[in-house]
Amino acid sequence: VYVKVIDYKSGHTKFQLLQLYYGRQLQLVVYLNAAMEKVKQEHPGKEVLPAGIFYYHLDDPMVETEEALSEQEILTEVLKQLRLNGLVSLEPEAYTHMDRELPEKRTSDVIPISLNQDLSVSRRGAQTASTENFEKLSAYVQEQIRQAADAILAGEIDVNPYRLGDQTGCDYCEYRSVCGFDGRMPGYGYRAEEKLKDEEIWEKISEQTGQKQKKRD
Repeated sequence: VYVKVIDYKSGHTKFQLLQLYYGRQLQLVVYLNAAMEKVKQEHPGKEVLPAGIFYYHLDDPMVETEEALSEQEILTEVLKQLRLNGLVSLEPEAYTHMDRELPEKRTSDVIPISLNQDLSVSRRGAQTASTENFEKLSAYVQEQIRQAADAILAGEIDVNPYRLGDQTGCDYCEYRSVCGFDGRMPGYGYRAEEKLKDEEIWEKISEQTGQKQKKRD
């Protein structure tokens, strides 16, 4: 049994493994963990696997063109604009069920994945994960939640916004007058975060989840 999670958004939220790694996009994996547990209870004896986690932008896109298009061509263009973004399972049975036309047309208009000539998954423009990596991601997010809960219960309320490149945790915050943070004042500063490639993030997640597993063993 394959499980797919879609989070409907009114804004243009994009899935970024980097944001998840730093604890700011945990919800999709939280939803997946809950859904997987429920499906396992509903289908005892069945193997339950993740198919993907996605954001879907609620929109009514317009197709602008200088040429007359058929109804099918217009629909295809609309689908491209409404394509899900997120993380797709590398299991062929999973992604071909989510887009049954994929093997023929190679690039999906439904999910963020495309295939090479030999029908292997292309790395170009795709965000994919093996079943093993989905399991590591699940364990990593569970640990992030546990740490956050411990910090809340310990009363940790430090004013400690992040800085990642030219983005900060204060960019869209409406509560500056409450926290009193001002980077121009002595004693205040941003928590610097490193930009990492997806390959580096997977390595770090594997390492951290492996260390936790060894401690439990």
